[in-house]
Amino acid sequence: MQGLRSPSVAALLPTWVAQQRWYAGKGRVPALRRIGGLRFEDPTGEVDIDVHLLLDESGQTPTTYQVPLTYRGARLAGADHALIATVERGSLGTRYIYDAPHDPVFATALLRLMLDEATAASDGPKKSDWAYGSVVGRGHRVATTDPGHLLTSQVLKGEQSNTSIILDLVDDLGAPSNPLICKLFRVLHDGENPDVVVQSALAAAGSTRVPHSIGNVSGEWPDADAPNGVARGHLAFAQDFLPGVDDAWRVALAAVASGADFSARARSLGQATAEVHATLAQAMGTRRATDADVVALARRMRARHAAAVSEVPALAAYDPM
Repeated sequence: MQGLRSPSVAALLPTWVAQQRWYAGKGRVPALRRIGGLRFEDPTGEVDIDVHLLLDESGQTPTTYQVPLTYRGARLAGADHALIATVERGSLGTRYIYDAPHDPVFATALLRLMLDEATAASDGPKKSDWAYGSVVGRGHRVATTDPGHLLTSQVLKGEQSNTSIILDLVDDLGAPSNPLICKLFRVLHDGENPDVVVQSALAAAGSTRVPHSIGNVSGEWPDADAPNGVARGHLAFAQDFLPGVDDAWRVALAAVASGADFSARARSLGQATAEVHATLAQAMGTRRATDADVVALARRMRARHAAAVSEVPALAAYDPM
């Protein structure tokens, strides 16, 4: 896998990727091809940060994954669960390679890219080697407000297609700031991510029903199926984190299990949902679906169904067609 810092890591990555919850090709061994990369700078110069874009060609439909790694000269305390490999690199000695979202240095670099609205260039020497033609960070928070400096970070467990990092922050005087959640999109697709677009539009419209958006990172990467062979989309997104908030679906299930009356909370949830949709309609506009829209939507749903049956033939038993 050209571009990785160590051939031994390139050999280990397929096995490691296959074990991750965000890997979509369950039951397969990935056939990974590096299509480019990006390098962040650690201000202290102690940690190397590489973001790799890997195309998995093991299935009928190739899938692009975002895999950031950090390289350290010493073990990262409390992060043995995120250690991918230990390699020897000549004069540099032993290098410990981690899944980067578990490394606070990567979390800091990703947040600063958004807040500083910076641009990071691909590490490929020419356009055909892009992982990113350019990566652009965009801040959403009102000017003059800085969320603070990273104190600690941790990765949420149980996610499927993304990796979310909880960032605990302090201000310049060391006082706690509101925590943030930064979502790193592992499976990349051409086009804007609805999570980013909808959330940002609602926050910009002043909705109090959603967390404030902090910023996002967007970029470009090679994709044979995209216009002109270049895909464009979101790579990461950050927003305020609301600790202790329970998912409404889980709350409803708990109420049913305990026999509690959920009607008042259901009504409140419906009112909040209506308010969000009204705000979204005002912020982004609406139009009546045309016959062509309906046909296109049905075509996309059938294509997704066909792809699912192709990947999991057992699903064909539930196909009424």
